[in-house]
Amino acid sequence: MDRIPLPGDRRGFAVVAALISLALNPRHFANLPNDWCFLAYSVAILLSRPANGWVGGAYPALLAILPLMTFYFLIRLAVQTEAHLRGLMAAFVLLTLFQAGNGILQYHTGLGLGARRLTCACSTTPKRVRRSKKSSESEARGSSGTRTTSR
Repeated sequence: MDRIPLPGDRRGFAVVAALISLALNPRHFANLPNDWCFLAYSVAILLSRPANGWVGGAYPALLAILPLMTFYFLIRLAVQTEAHLRGLMAAFVLLTLFQAGNGILQYHTGLGLGARRLTCACSTTPKRVRRSKKSSESEARGSSGTRTTSR
């Protein structure tokens, strides 16, 4: 359950608030082709691993797709009009621009907004960082075994 994309203790509150909102203002769900396609896609993911011989594979698949399912259902139930959709898209654009600006700031200064350093490991690290410890140690030691600078 720790992979649901809601921070900390707010997960339970968000689920309860969504259920109360749905009870007070009932909305039709699964009345669009997109809903049925998403549900079929989710079921196909959950059944694909057991169908390939890994019977216990449905649980890890569920954990992997749970954030997407949560996001889809919350957005699908929250957005009811075209104005809601436009507001949601505007919020996504603004958040994306904010993240891009913060990334550019971190790239150029080493610090992001709030003087925070980059804390995530990137999969596209430079070659000099990816070298194995053994090869970098052997390069750092010269033929005499003393440390040399190599460039």
